[in-house]
Parts: sequence; C-alpha cells; structure tokens
Amino acid sequence: MENEILRAAKVEEQRLEALLREDPTFLRLEAVRRIIDLYGTRSEPTQTTETTKERRSRKGSLASAIREIAATHLRNKKARAKSSEIYQAVVDAGITVPGQKPVSVVSSYLSGSEMFDNTAEGYGLTEWIETHFESEAPDSGELSGAPRANGAEPLNP
Repeated sequence: MENEILRAAKVEEQRLEALLREDPTFLRLEAVRRIIDLYGTRSEPTQTTETTKERRSRKGSLASAIREIAATHLRNKKARAKSSEIYQAVVDAGITVPGQKPVSVVSSYLSGSEMFDNTAEGYGLTEWIETHFESEAPDSGELSGAPRANGAEPLNP
C-alpha cells in the first residue's frame, strides 16, 4: 500500500513539474534564481531549485541526454556553439525535444546545468574556464586582458 502511494505521488510530482516547465512565469522564476545564484548568495535554498537540480542529474532523462550530447558536440568542435546548433546536434543524435520551441527547451536544460556557461558567442563548457589568471604588475603600463596588438599607445600612469 505504501509503495502504491509513493509511486502515485512521484507520478503526480512529475506531472506537475512538466506543467510548470510549460509555464513561462515558472521558467522566468528559474532564470531569476539562476541569476541570484550566479551574482549573490541565497540565504536559504529554495525547494524548487534543490529538487530540480537533483532531478536534472538523473541518468537516462531527457535533460541528461541533451547535456551529454551538447558536451560531446562542444568537445568535438572545440569551440562555443549557439543553442540552435546544439539543438541540431541533439536532433541528429535521434532525440526528440518536446515543446513549441524545442531550441528553447535545449537552452533551458543547458542553462540549468553547472556544466555549461553561456556568453554572446554561445554555450561553452565550464571546464574550459581557466582556474588561474596571469597577473600583471601594477605599473606594467597595460590593462589586464587588453589586446596587446590593438594599435593603442600604452597607458601612462
């Protein structure tokens, strides 16, 4: 009896989550939570965020398959890719992505994963981010990160 109740509750949980994923307001809430997580610290984690992250890591799920295909595509390409390009790689792998805007679904799964980061150039792997940075002497006459051959005169402190 208890197993039936638990099984029914899990089915209902999945059904409700699927409905929420179709709601633009809920998707916006998740995006806002990601921004808060990126730029600040949340005093207490929300239940939705915690259960969603756990569910996204489930092997064999659509999200897991999309992330694995995207990571393989990016590693093979050795460069960033737009979500439309990654979506095409997912389709080419035989995965059907549901929704009115399947490219947005792929983008949502990638954005919700700590494995990927997104810039104007597209999605990349966070493993590509260097963990060490070269520092320049304060009186080097150059801005850190500025192109060295841009034709500009060095800064005069």
